[in-house]
Amino acid sequence: MVTRSRAVGLVLSLVVLTMCERSNKSPRPPSSSTTAPSIVLSTSQAVLAASATAAALATPAASATPVASAAPASDLVHCKAIGKKSLVSLGILREKPIAMMTEQDSLFVFGFHAGLARISLNQYRRDGSPPKVIARHTALGEPKRPVLMPDAAYYTRNRTLYRMPRDGGEVVELAKGFSYEIAVNGGYVYGVSCDAKKPTDQLNRVSTEGGPVEVIADIDHRQPDTQTGGTFYCDYHSVVADDATVYVAHWNETRVLRISLADRTVTKLATNVAFPDSLHLEGDQILFQGGSGVYRCSKTKADARLVTELGVSPGTIVLYTPKGLIIYEPKDLPYDSEAWTYEVPWSTGKAQKVQYFKTLKPDEFPPSVGILGLGADDECIYFARELEKYSALYARSRP
Repeated sequence: MVTRSRAVGLVLSLVVLTMCERSNKSPRPPSSSTTAPSIVLSTSQAVLAASATAAALATPAASATPVASAAPASDLVHCKAIGKKSLVSLGILREKPIAMMTEQDSLFVFGFHAGLARISLNQYRRDGSPPKVIARHTALGEPKRPVLMPDAAYYTRNRTLYRMPRDGGEVVELAKGFSYEIAVNGGYVYGVSCDAKKPTDQLNRVSTEGGPVEVIADIDHRQPDTQTGGTFYCDYHSVVADDATVYVAHWNETRVLRISLADRTVTKLATNVAFPDSLHLEGDQILFQGGSGVYRCSKTKADARLVTELGVSPGTIVLYTPKGLIIYEPKDLPYDSEAWTYEVPWSTGKAQKVQYFKTLKPDEFPPSVGILGLGADDECIYFARELEKYSALYARSRP
């Protein structure tokens, strides 16, 4: 489920925006660091959204992996970078990449043009053939971690929820004041709404076809912080859902919540893992990013354990795949002139360096590498990089 950057450390993101008992099975002891991670996917989540075939891979923002009709194998094209030892260009995008999602042999890239207040959903084939624009939408606000489903893309702009059909139809507004982060599952969109004047926040849902917004559960929220002039934080950084439960990462409250759809009860699944983000469901477990790395936890009990200490730096993108984690992390910036992407196989838990990028302007502080999107399938890893005048898409053959 992948990712689009949030502020790190003790500073909140300008874009948006346990202690689980640690198991002895952890590949390495958890670090005591509480540096706030930053996910860029929106990455993700999103997420991170979901890919739609067995070969497709879920991104950080995915809820449940949707199933799309598979194209005949003979019609699928292969990644242009297969067999090559370096990056291969797949095309350019004259917008800022917000999120990247893989599906079959295609990359779906959300772009944002601030000057035109416009977003676009673009489809690129992994063989580098010419892209096509699926849909565009003009409104206020940069979209946050879109979710791609077989029928449509769902996203929010200034907490207003929209549905963008993939057949080229009109974009539909589903609800106002809905949420920053969303999950899509079983014909519903889930999100958390906040109001500083109310004693609780609310987990809501609305049909993907529109209609009234239903309140699922009340969530106790953090009181305004008097040390910051009474600032109110609606800092739920990730939402995922299956047919029975919704899971929410409450970033500044250092907790992951489990909300039952049957009895509407709210349970603290994980606490005291700093800055939880980028939730991902996998069987009977949930993975998420925290201040010390990426964690794996049971869906029903507090048994979180550290998978890797990667994934804590500003600008990090975490991508969950069937083979393991793919993590873009500029962890040595600003002290180095390059940033690496790593692959962490589930089988070994050991990070392997895959690809590096040099800073765009070495004399600039803080230095920027420009990686805003990360995707993967069974053949390649894909990167979306914002350059000075346009954005570029690249592919790298998987090890």
